[in-house]
Amino acid sequence: MLIPNLMKSSFEENEDGCSSSNSDVNTRSESSLSHKNALLKDIEGEGDNPYPMRYISEHDKLDVFQLQNMLHGLGVLIPNYEIVSLFHQLNKQYKTDQNNDGSCFSIAELSRYVKESVGDGKQLTFRLLKVMVKDANLWIKSLFIIAGLLLMIDACGGENIPSNVRRNFHIAVSTCYYINSGKYVFFYFIHEWKEKTNSAESIFRFKQALRKKAAMRNRQSVVEHRNNISRDCEDWEELLAYIVKEIYSQIPSKVLTRRDVDLLLLRELGQSYKPRVLDDIMSVIDKRKAGVLTSTEFHHFLASKNPRTSKQKHLFRRICSVVWDTIVDPDWINTLYFLLGSILAFTNNVAITFGEDLYFFLGSVEPDLIVNLFFIVGCNGFIRSQYEISKNEFHTEERAKDILISHFRYSCYYEHDSVMMGEKNSQKSKIINKMIFVRMLEECNINLPDAKLDELFHNINIEGNGTISKDETESFLKRDERNMELTILYKFSKSFNFWGNWTWLLGSYAFILAVYPTNQTSGRVGYLIGSLGFLIGGICLCGIIVEKMVVSLNYRVKLNNALQDIIGVDHNKLQTSPTDHVA
Repeated sequence: MLIPNLMKSSFEENEDGCSSSNSDVNTRSESSLSHKNALLKDIEGEGDNPYPMRYISEHDKLDVFQLQNMLHGLGVLIPNYEIVSLFHQLNKQYKTDQNNDGSCFSIAELSRYVKESVGDGKQLTFRLLKVMVKDANLWIKSLFIIAGLLLMIDACGGENIPSNVRRNFHIAVSTCYYINSGKYVFFYFIHEWKEKTNSAESIFRFKQALRKKAAMRNRQSVVEHRNNISRDCEDWEELLAYIVKEIYSQIPSKVLTRRDVDLLLLRELGQSYKPRVLDDIMSVIDKRKAGVLTSTEFHHFLASKNPRTSKQKHLFRRICSVVWDTIVDPDWINTLYFLLGSILAFTNNVAITFGEDLYFFLGSVEPDLIVNLFFIVGCNGFIRSQYEISKNEFHTEERAKDILISHFRYSCYYEHDSVMMGEKNSQKSKIINKMIFVRMLEECNINLPDAKLDELFHNINIEGNGTISKDETESFLKRDERNMELTILYKFSKSFNFWGNWTWLLGSYAFILAVYPTNQTSGRVGYLIGSLGFLIGGICLCGIIVEKMVVSLNYRVKLNNALQDIIGVDHNKLQTSPTDHVA
């Protein structure tokens, strides 16, 4: 479960117009969407909920953190970047509204905008098409499809197409590949530089915000509080006391998971939140690679200060870091092979157009052979890296299942200081809800994407009641017995990456057959297969982008359903915990 101390939301108006609280949202199992009836019973005092309930009006305003916090309380998993993206879109729509600074929106405004953005089934398809048309990256990737179509026309037309037209086709094809691969290779450094710079600034603001809160907490009077509101906490013990009492005190297991740190970042950074910051922070703090942070580790991180170096040395170190991260990135290396191949193909085609050739440089080796060898090496690299990703995902899911069944089998033998161990001598340890499920996995360094967590949870939860039991888990494990390698290959084969890279690889080999044909027929067949492989590869690459758009729209549909359920609950009540306000 999440950190109660961080979940500020009594929905009272603060100075910014947002709903804030002297008590925190508690994410117990009774607050899941599928248990709306149980939630209402608790509100009316018929259930066993020890926490008081708060009335939530659809006119209450929420910022990004409060909305995400409320969704977690309902058991709805949506990535932080999707919530931040939603607020950015709302800011564009309401930028002329003088009464709203863009940091907070009411539940009614959020619900209305999200509902309009998804619509019903037919409208959702139209929304997807609209997003596709507006996406510049998709248009650039569609050049691969255009290149494949030109190759197919050339392969099918054969001698019926004039030689000068065919040469123009080849120049256009190599240009399309050069634009796509060159854009990634040349702009990767700039993108990485911006990401590192923004991440460093965000980490600095994050540390500064928590230090200020630690300093404000230790002021003796309201006057002194106001006079020192901009002062950072410089005292080592003050900062440690703040971390232990205000962040770690309400966590049963006394450790922060990645999701906890992610929520802290969202709370402090607001709409300037970036997913990259979390990875950079965890890489700095989590030296043990345990996936969780103790209070001591987090304290050392907040107390540490940037080394005092000159601007020239700092700039040099940043450049060296970005350059190194660029040249060791597998995707950048594999794309570089495509770029080299497309440059050689373009140069060769232009030379042929002017009646020249590259034999003075390549000797007796055909340029087309080298071009396709570059493509083969690049495709092999992409296939290998994608297979490793699928393999790691499979092993992570298998570890999640082991942890889950261990919870049910052994929880009754332990004192229950951890979320994973449930509640001693209680029937509640026999079932767990989604958020307990998520935290239990993350405390064991099992970090899956939200979509994967949802899929795994719903595959186990046959009854669809929002909780999973020991019987459901054991039934799922029996259904899920399978061969490891075949399962990984099956998972890999369901992705556009698999078909795109394999068809490009097959097409490259087929083009080599066309370069050195045994007879005229084999040369034509090889050229036709190669053209078809490159066309399918381009379609699959565009399919990857469309798939990401569909996932984003599905998150928006989940958010719409959650907001509708919140508004639909009697009196719009939501469970909160009676913890003290965190400044």
